[in-house]
Amino acid sequence: MHGETGRPALILGISIGGTITLQAVEHEPDHVRAVIAVSPDAQTTVSDAAAHAFLQEQARGPDRHRIRRSVMALGHPPFVDPAPFQRRTRLLADLGTIEHGKTFGALAREAFFALIRTYGAVGGVRALRNVNIIQRRLLPEISSLDLFSRPPRVTVPVHYVFGEQDVLTPASVVKDLPAAIAAPGTTVVRLPDAGHMAHFDQPRIVRSIVEAA
Repeated sequence: MHGETGRPALILGISIGGTITLQAVEHEPDHVRAVIAVSPDAQTTVSDAAAHAFLQEQARGPDRHRIRRSVMALGHPPFVDPAPFQRRTRLLADLGTIEHGKTFGALAREAFFALIRTYGAVGGVRALRNVNIIQRRLLPEISSLDLFSRPPRVTVPVHYVFGEQDVLTPASVVKDLPAAIAAPGTTVVRLPDAGHMAHFDQPRIVRSIVEAA
């Protein structure tokens, strides 16, 4: 973007994309105006522990037999293989922590039809197959991710956006990550009725943050 326009770019990074953005901007500060980081992954062990505790809590109660069986079958993190990682994603989505109010089935259908519209039938199926390939390569590395052990040195403003229903980003990360990175002009917003994909749950608010950055 900087090469095409000659102007510093405003970068929006989501989840692990937000993490990669923060790490990349450290090395390209002159090319970036500001960063919008939506639910950046910061410390996998802490996120895994928070998600595991949440699922254990949801499995309690006399009317939670199905969830209890799924949680027991899931086992303990870390998840370095696609199958258990995807099973946990399904559970978290069905409990409203990925996109608030949307089940895993609804999200999967949306993603599938979006891929078909973008790449066509053959390309869409190929893209879905590549999800497993990518996860198999990345999950072992992501399991040791810890931005707190060596925070990126970001010298441009960072505007963090978190969802209140996002159990993968516990309150400790929301509080400590911006302070650890210590970018100038940092802002932090935690959105109600929003999960890990807060930009889908509260698009108007996220758009207003982008426009003001």
